[in-house]
Amino acid sequence: MIQRFHAFMSSASGETAEVTAALYPGPGRRELHAVIVPAASRHFLGQLDGITGALAELRAAHPGMEIAYSRFYISDPVNRLPELRAAAPFPAFSVAGQPPLGGERLALLVILIETPNVSSDSGIITVSRGHYTDCWLTTRAPESGTSSSATTQLLTDLDTTLSSILTPQLSILNSHSPIKDTTLRTWFFVRDIDATYSGLVSARNHYFARIGLTPSTHFIASTGIGAQGLTQYSPLSFEAYSVLGIDPDQIAYLRAPSHLNDTISYGVAFERATAVTYGDRRQIIVSGTASIDAQGQIHAPGLIRAQMTRMADNVDILLAQGAARPTDIMHIVLYVRDLADAPIARDMIAERYPGVPTIAVLAPVCRPGWLVEMECIAMYPLTTPAPYPAY
Repeated sequence: MIQRFHAFMSSASGETAEVTAALYPGPGRRELHAVIVPAASRHFLGQLDGITGALAELRAAHPGMEIAYSRFYISDPVNRLPELRAAAPFPAFSVAGQPPLGGERLALLVILIETPNVSSDSGIITVSRGHYTDCWLTTRAPESGTSSSATTQLLTDLDTTLSSILTPQLSILNSHSPIKDTTLRTWFFVRDIDATYSGLVSARNHYFARIGLTPSTHFIASTGIGAQGLTQYSPLSFEAYSVLGIDPDQIAYLRAPSHLNDTISYGVAFERATAVTYGDRRQIIVSGTASIDAQGQIHAPGLIRAQMTRMADNVDILLAQGAARPTDIMHIVLYVRDLADAPIARDMIAERYPGVPTIAVLAPVCRPGWLVEMECIAMYPLTTPAPYPAY
């Protein structure tokens, strides 16, 4: 069973931060997901100091666990990203230009994993966990261009990056695109999403069709969400999570037609959720999920409480398709379009998923009528071992 805890931790200089964490204690490799939010200073570097101090205390309490992935959510990326890069305590991390809903200048989502083998090179974090190697592509953001051209460029760059890592193994892949065989999750953070999301969708559809990702094969779990540009003219930013050593038989794409239709029915190419079965556990990756109905329409337009409920119902039924429960969730990211809805959204998510590490941010969803969206990762042990290498 996942262990959850909440605490206030301090840096050496006395800055404090609030930590909410979930620990998968085993059997097998331990994993911890945490959300760290500054609790005191109004200054950017003071808040960062509180976060990094809390992270150091968290790591000290869990020896043998290394940072596998981290994402900072910041309120003013164009001005603050240079400071963050200069002062952050680790070399590779992701960034989203989405203000935390509590009014903080920044907050941190971090994943720790039990392994001695974590390395980073040119913004690629590789995590060796026995038979498997995780590859986290940290934030990429073209300096200019359109959402369409940037999407094509970023997906091409991901294929090139994975190919360079996989060179000795390319002969065992089923296609010339490592994305098709290894990538489990992508994120697109889109400037002016109301106007530019269609360019992303079109470019991704064309790229996926070219590499053999189609309705008859599969797509990739994803979030496409509004965000500030990381630089003055950047149209969007991108991240991806890929796993080397995974067998296609380990992966299932989850559907819940009673509640949500397939995305391709309205012209968008991503999976609602993905279940990955390892020898000792199952991991469920839920894409950005909004208040959508079985016909692909917005459920309860304009009604924040009803949309929050439907969104969570949709997530819960997707989890159930992978035999998971809400109590298996390791962390949640909640996106809220209108700051005025923040108190209701934060209260409802905390009541629905008590104790789950949750980062809530200001971010418009891909359709203007959707007021909220959430994504999550869940994990639970298998009662009967599966015929695959352990996690």
